[in-house]
Amino acid sequence: MTDQGEILPDDPEDPMRAAMRQMMGVFAQLDRGMTVAKLRRGRRIKGEKGQYAYGAPPYGRTRPTGRRPCAQASGSS
Repeated sequence: MTDQGEILPDDPEDPMRAAMRQMMGVFAQLDRGMTVAKLRRGRRIKGEKGQYAYGAPPYGRTRPTGRRPCAQASGSS
């Protein structure tokens, strides 16, 4: 059977389709693992420099540079 643009039914018995689903899962898991490792490394390096590495500072705190967050500096809430 050839695919000429129509959507073929997903046959759970087709070993090729099962293999492709498994490969997609493997690469998705690999991509997630690499992203997590990159973020951990970046946070560790930033922490070693004494910088805050987890998003915006908690409410009421100033940025490490001593400036107030943009919303407070402009007067908006």
